[in-house]
Order: sequence, then structure tokens, then C-alpha cells
Amino acid sequence: MRCLFNPSFIAASMLYATAAFAGHAGEVESPGLMPHELLIGLAGLAGLVLFALLALAWVIWRVRGLDRRVRDLEGRRKD
Repeated sequence: MRCLFNPSFIAASMLYATAAFAGHAGEVESPGLMPHELLIGLAGLAGLVLFALLALAWVIWRVRGLDRRVRDLEGRRKD
């Protein structure tokens, strides 16, 4: 079976992609591209938000467990 892609086309497309995505959007005169620093910053911020939500869920779970335990102990004391 013969390869449908020409090796020179693959090499040219790799060079074009490298030039387009290597630097800042202003360097390649394409305002639609996002700079890699901003993308990394957004990914880091999303990670922090996810961690904060998981920590909040864990704290709520622990407080509900403690509340249940205190109510159980108070119920035993009244009897």
C-alpha cells in the first residue's frame, strides 16, 4: 500500500506549525492564537480552582460526619 501523504508536504506543514505556535500571537501576526504563557496560566488557575473545590467538598464531608457524631453522642446522653 502506498502512503497518501508526500514527505515534503509533511515537512512543510511541520515547519509552518512550528512557526505559528512557537511564540506570541503578535510575533506571527495572528491575533487569534493564544500565547503559551496565558494558556499555562489559565491551566494553572483551573487546577487551583479544582483543588479548592475538592478541598471544600472534603471539609463539608468531614463537618457533616462530625455533626452526625455529636448528635449521636448528645442523644445517648439524654437517655
